[in-house]
Amino acid sequence: MEKKKKFWNSKIDYVICISNWLKDSANQSNLFREHKKTFIPCPLDINNWKPVNQTHAREKLKLPKDKIILLFMSTNGTKDYRKGFKFIKSSLDHLLKFHRNIILLNLGKNNNNINENSNIINVNNSFDGEPENLKMYYSASDVLLTPSTLEALGQVATEAASCGVPAIGFKQTGLADAIIHKKTGYLSEYLDQNDFNNGLNWIIEQIKTDKDFFREECLNFARNNFSSEVIAKRYIDIYKRTLNKL
Repeated sequence: MEKKKKFWNSKIDYVICISNWLKDSANQSNLFREHKKTFIPCPLDINNWKPVNQTHAREKLKLPKDKIILLFMSTNGTKDYRKGFKFIKSSLDHLLKFHRNIILLNLGKNNNNINENSNIINVNNSFDGEPENLKMYYSASDVLLTPSTLEALGQVATEAASCGVPAIGFKQTGLADAIIHKKTGYLSEYLDQNDFNNGLNWIIEQIKTDKDFFREECLNFARNNFSSEVIAKRYIDIYKRTLNKL
C-alpha cells in the first residue's frame, strides 16, 4: 500500500466509478478516498443492443416457445461462486412447485457440473460480449437472473434492459444501478434467498399477466442512462470542468 501511495499521481482530479457501489468502495480506500469521485456507468451502443422478436429468437436458438425462460450468464459458468448460481438453483426448485412451464437457460462454459435436470438447458460456450449472438439469448428470455454476491456494475443487466428484458439481482452491489426496483426488474435484499424467490415469482406473475409488462421501462431505462451518447456527454462535462481549472 505504501508503494501505491508513493507512485500514485495525487494530481488526478476525478476518479470515475462505473457504479455507486464502486464509488462507495473508493470512498473507503486509502488510495482513492481523498479524491473527488463521480459515477458514470459503462456505455451501450443502443443501435446494436436492441430487441429481437422473441418468437424469432427462440426459433433461431431452437428453444421452446411455450415456456417461461430464465437466463443465467457467466463466462466461467456455474463454477464462479461470485455469480451466485446457488441462489438460482434454490429458487428454481422453489418455483417449480408453482410454475411447471419454466426453463432455465444456463449460458457459459463449464456448465457440465450441473446434475441432469429437464428444466435446465446448458449452453456450454464462452462468449465475448458481441451483441449479435448475445442479444438473441436476451431476447429469447423472459427474465435475466443476476444474483451476484460481488458485482461492479452488472453489464449483463443493462444489456438485457436494452433488449426489453427485466433482471433480478441483489442490493448492495453494482446491480443497484443497473435495475430499477419493480420497474425494470427486482432488487432483492442482499443474499436473502427468500426475497430473491419472492422477487422472481413477482416478475413471473407480471409476465404471465402481460408479456410486455417490463419492455418499455427497460428500453427507456437503457436508452436514457446507458447509451453511448448519454455517457459521452457525461465524460465531456467532466473534461470541461477539469480543463476550466487549468
